[in-house]
Parts: sequence; C-alpha cells; structure tokens
Amino acid sequence: MRLDNVLRQEEFEGLLALFSDDREEAGVVYEEIRNSLLRYFESRDCRDVDMLADETLFRVATRAHTFDPTRHTRPSSFVFGFASKILLEYSRDPQKLRITYDRWVQSALGIASEDESEDEAAGMERLRKCLGELSVEDRELMITYYGKEKQEKIASRKLMAEKLGIKMETLHMRVHRLRGTLKKCMKRCGNSEER
Repeated sequence: MRLDNVLRQEEFEGLLALFSDDREEAGVVYEEIRNSLLRYFESRDCRDVDMLADETLFRVATRAHTFDPTRHTRPSSFVFGFASKILLEYSRDPQKLRITYDRWVQSALGIASEDESEDEAAGMERLRKCLGELSVEDRELMITYYGKEKQEKIASRKLMAEKLGIKMETLHMRVHRLRGTLKKCMKRCGNSEER
C-alpha cells in the first residue's frame, strides 16, 4: 500500500460531501471516522494504524462518487467496507507485525527496527530506557495494555478502562498517543547511538 498518490481537490470535496452537506459538520464526521478507523486497525493488532486509516480514506475519496444510499445505510459502513479490504491486503503482507506476548514491546508498540539486522537486545534496551522516561502510571498502563493475549487481552482492557473510569475508546486513544511518544523516543535513541 502506498500513500504517494495525491488526492485531487474534487475528490477531497466528494469525501466531505459524503459525510455531510455542511462543510464544518463534514469535518467533524471525518475526524470521528478517522479515529474509528485508528481503533479498528489497532484492535486488529496492525502496525502503522495511521497509514492504514489514511489509505482507507484516500480510497474512499477516490470512489465517493460510487456511494449509493440505497445500498449503503450510512457513509461509515461504506468507509468500513474499504477498511475491511485494506485489512485483508495488510494481513497478506509478510512484513506485517502482530502482537505476540514474547515480543510485545517492538511489535505491539509498532516499534520495529528499520534495519532488520539490528540486534533485538539493543532495541529492547532502548525501549526500556524510553519506558523509563514515562510516568509510572503511563508505563504501567502500556505494560498492562499489551501484556495479555487473545480473550485475556479484551477482558484486561475492559477492566483497565473501568478502573480508570474512562471509555474503551478513550483508553485506546491514550495508548495510541503513548505509543507515538515511545516511537519518537526510540528513534531519538537510535539516532544518538549512531553518532
């Protein structure tokens, strides 16, 4: 999947029109759908959830003119039809990473080495350092969030949300932001090691 395609103005306008005739409302719906796409791909253990969400919206924009209200009950169902096809493509990609208990750090956090020959121990050491820079609460949140597999993972995350007094969506977004912080830290540490 590539994001080097350029979306034409009329395609972007068509995408917004799909969500609402009112441009401001369409912008709000766009953001809500994009956040839903992030959660959708993240809940399926995808790496690069931002890229997958953007690819989905790019494809929807180029095909928005095919939306038929008699066949699709809501624009969001139209969008998630594209998302499911992108997920299928992604699952066929042999380079994809999935969350596994023994390598939760690099795979679950989407922090894989750019250089496949990099020693895994060095990557783990950088991650430990970056986790140490988080607050105790955030560090425990990340470890608990990614520390289970399959059904245990779902139950654990629901329990976490309940304990924190927040919705599951809020929990997912908080973890997504923390994961971004860790990625930046890992990259910074990697660059400083090269000097």
